Amino acid sequence: MVTAIIILVFVPVGFFLFFEATGDHIPDEDIFIGVMIGVSILAILLIPGVFALRWLREQSIRNTGTPARAKILNIEDTGVLINDCPVYELHLEVHPPWDQVFETTTEYCVRSPGLPSPKPGAEIPVFWVPGTTVIVIADE
Repeated sequence: MVTAIIILVFVPVGFFLFFEATGDHIPDEDIFIGVMIGVSILAILLIPGVFALRWLREQSIRNTGTPARAKILNIEDTGVLINDCPVYELHLEVHPPWDQVFETTTEYCVRSPGLPSPKPGAEIPVFWVPGTTVIVIADE
């Protein structure tokens, strides 16, 4: 989704810069600039909206999902920091209460730099959507 937003912003900007660099006249320049401004405003509104929708979806799963246990199989550092807190990609083996064990991957942000990072082999509580492999870590 973020890639699509970046493309929506940078393609018109690149188009504009190309015409400026070559000295050619932009057809219907006023309309083009209006479209660029509109696309930029749309992108500015969509980026926070994407994160808000993700947060709402996770909250919904926490409220209505089935509690389950998950064993951490592997941890990879994504190299991303959110408020100086590292984000990890966790490969999990989920043990639902009445369904088959399955493996899935999710991202986990350590909320406080002082907290210990999760270790492979540790079990963590998750909320699971029955009939799917969708999970959300419980303590986020």
